[in-house]
Formats: sequence, structure tokens, C-alpha cells
Amino acid sequence: MGDRVFTRDTYNSATSSRGIDFSSHDSRKHHATAAGEEHVRRTGNLDPVVDPKTAPIHRSLLRFMPTPDGKWRVSVGCPVNVESIVDTTGSMGNNVDIAMKVLPDTYDCCAEMLPGKDLQLSIGIFGDYDDRFILCRPQFEMEAEKIVDYMSRMNPEHGGNGNGGEDPIYGIFAAAFLTDAYLNRIGLKGYHFVTTDEPTHEINSRQMERVFGEHVWEEIAANGNPQITKYEFPDNQSIMAELHKKMHAFAIVRKAYYRGDRTTASWEKLYGKDRVVEIDDTHCLPQIQAAIIGLTEGVLQPMDVEKYLRDHEVSNDNIAAAMPGLRRIKFGAQRILAENAGYHIPQKGDIFAEKTDLQPTDDALPTDQPSGDETVWL
Repeated sequence: MGDRVFTRDTYNSATSSRGIDFSSHDSRKHHATAAGEEHVRRTGNLDPVVDPKTAPIHRSLLRFMPTPDGKWRVSVGCPVNVESIVDTTGSMGNNVDIAMKVLPDTYDCCAEMLPGKDLQLSIGIFGDYDDRFILCRPQFEMEAEKIVDYMSRMNPEHGGNGNGGEDPIYGIFAAAFLTDAYLNRIGLKGYHFVTTDEPTHEINSRQMERVFGEHVWEEIAANGNPQITKYEFPDNQSIMAELHKKMHAFAIVRKAYYRGDRTTASWEKLYGKDRVVEIDDTHCLPQIQAAIIGLTEGVLQPMDVEKYLRDHEVSNDNIAAAMPGLRRIKFGAQRILAENAGYHIPQKGDIFAEKTDLQPTDDALPTDQPSGDETVWL
């Protein structure tokens, strides 16, 4: 239904129905992607639910319920698209199991920082340059059943195929050029996180077609970017410039002490120093991502970040690694965008004449809130 959201009860039901049991010491009971890996063994292809070739443009839109007079009522709130792609190669190979286990924390922590909003999650994975499947990218979903389902259908490469180097750039490209989000239409941004312990490659057209299919260029053009073709496509810096226009984008780098700071430096060069946060291990991703969102939304005060992490049981090692990066994040960046854009931010109950309208009908705006060019805050 158009008003359902994530709950821990539906999460428990969804994992249980798939035989995923994180309370068991038997690893076979919590191998989250067994169904997806079996699909690959049986068919030689990714499950369509997570295959980037399937409906490459991913959408995050308002959810409505019909009204008796033929209009549309916002059923949850303003959609906020939060996309995360996580490395699953080598020592990061168990990250889908970790992400599935902490999924309720991911939803609860992020939703806490987005009061009144419709949190829409896409949690994907990426592998090595030479892997059979470089990227698993699901659509944005809001319900536990659907999120658990798409995570269970992924195919992590675990050790990777050789050592071609990790390749998140195709997930980053998809966020920049193959995403259609309502937030962008009203001058705001969604969130994008890449979690890795390695640098990335430069993009190339052969890999683009391998990941997204040979018709990807038509899909990119259909999403408003006709200038990108098989022969004229952006380099990594240009991709990042576009991503920053549409997303509050951050790299979360797991510290690899034997490499020094080479990986962190490479992401700081690509993203900017104020968009890179280090961690010690990936169990803390829900809290770190939520802290980043809270700071960017202006909901979590900078002076409260460390206490927030401690209160949410983040380890001392992760706090020590993350705090330098968290201190650099621009506080209230989303709020500044909203003030400058001047749009009404849809709330639950707002009435739209058509689903495709940018704003609700004038008579649907709250009477105790400003209208016209003034921003309405949730």
C-alpha cells in the first residue's frame, strides 16, 4: 500500500520467511544472499530485481492515496532518497550479511534524522573491475519486505575475480545520471554513500555497457542527459560534479592501516575533504550515515555528534576514526538549499491535483504556515 513504512516486525517476518536468522551461530542460517547467488548459478545472470540492466533509471517519488474527489493526498511525507553502495570484495566480502543484520538500525537511525519524511532506501553493492558482475543496484523502497527481498537477491563476489581493483564508479555514475528524484525537482538533494577500502578506476564505455546494457545511452538521454553518448561521456571529476548537484554525496572509507592514508587521500581528492569520513569497521554504518544526514539536515548539532554515536553503541575505534571527518561536514546544507529554493516541502495530508504536479493545490497548503515564496518547514 502507498502508506506502508519499515517496521521491525515486518523486517523479522521477512528475514524469517527466507530462513535468515542472525541469532543462530550457524553461518548458513544468516547467509543473506543465498537466493541471489543460487539464481546466478542457475541462470548465469543477476536477479532482475538488482540487475542494473533492468529499468536502469531509478525513481524516488511522492506516494499518494486517492481522494473521493479525484485528487491525490500525500500518504507519508516528502520522499528522501538515500542510496548506499558497499564494497563486497576481499575483506569486505561479508558486508551484505552485515547490512542485512543492521538494516533495522539503518532505517530507524536515518528516519530519526528525517522527521516527517518518507525515507526511501536503495542499498546496493559493488565488486572488482574484473568481476563478472560489478554492481547490484536495487530500486528505492520503503517497506521492510521489499528491502529484505532485494538484499537477499544480490550476488556479492566476496573474494573478487583476481585483483582488478574495486569499481564503485558505476554506482556513482548511476546516482548522478540514472536517478529521477522528486527532491531535485524542488531544489533539494537526496543522499548517496559509497563505502570502500580502495580507490576507484576511471569510467569507460565498455564497462558501462557491461554493467547497464548496450541501451544505457538511450536511458541516460531519456533521463535528461542527451549529451552523454558512447563516444562522449564524462570523466570521474565530471561525474562527481553532477552527483554533487543532485545528492549530498559522501565516501565512507574503512581504514586499511597497512595502506596508510592512500585510499582516504584518493577519495578526498575526488569528493572533497568535507565529504569523506573514515571508519574502523562497517558495523557502524547505520549510525555514521545517520549522523551525516542529521548534520546535513541541521537536525543533529555538531556538538552532539560524539554523544549521539556513544548513545547508539558505536565502538570507540569507530568514533575515533569518524569524528575528524564528521567535524568537517557542512552543517545545515539541506536547510540552506530549502531556504534558497522557496518551495513548499510536501507533508503528509497535502493534496495534489495530479500526481505529476510539482506542488500541492493552493487551498491544500497549511493555513498556519507561510505560503508564496516562503519555505514551509516540516
